[in-house]
Amino acid sequence: MPKPLVLGNGNILVCLNKWGQIQDFYFPFIGHENQSGDVNDYRTGIMVDGIFSWISDEGWEIKIAYQPDTLVSDITAKNTRLGIELVFSDTVYNEDNIFLRHIIIRNLKDYPRTVKLFLGQHFQIYATPKRDTAYYEPNKEVIVHYEGRRIFIIGGSHVGKSFDDYSVGLMGIEGKEGTWKDAEDGQLERNAIEHGSVDSVIQFNLNLISNGEDTVD
Repeated sequence: MPKPLVLGNGNILVCLNKWGQIQDFYFPFIGHENQSGDVNDYRTGIMVDGIFSWISDEGWEIKIAYQPDTLVSDITAKNTRLGIELVFSDTVYNEDNIFLRHIIIRNLKDYPRTVKLFLGQHFQIYATPKRDTAYYEPNKEVIVHYEGRRIFIIGGSHVGKSFDDYSVGLMGIEGKEGTWKDAEDGQLERNAIEHGSVDSVIQFNLNLISNGEDTVD
């Protein structure tokens, strides 16, 4: 099916869906190995004022476009009830196999607020959800998903440091819905490694001033 946005460099092809979330992640052969298998394999969520919401939930107004004359996304996700707006600029780096996402988080209320931003991923490496491993690498402060010769590294940057919290877990096996469910109470459990059908979530803690904004990469 057609996707609203397609970004690539010849080795990576990332297709974004109507929520601005990753739907397809082809690597290293475009059209061959899709490392994503489901509409909700990659998620973006917000916790603010004690309320949690994924941007695929009701209440979000999503606008999707390319920045003019570029292969860079221009995505806005606004939730009036929560008083939060997210602006995404995404691209696939042309000289290396890196998918880059720059996120602006805006507080639409006239008082300071604490916001938690969650990013979840469920790779289906070699186009299958089985036999994958994911773990937290403390020295580099990244999450690593791998199977055989395929390795995917999840990193982040906010005010000069990595993400603030993380967890790794099972998804779709042994009665487990996925680590993304762990995020919905606003507190990740910091489980460091799992094997099988695995997903991971990273978390950024933001302190936004009245009508202010912050950025995460």
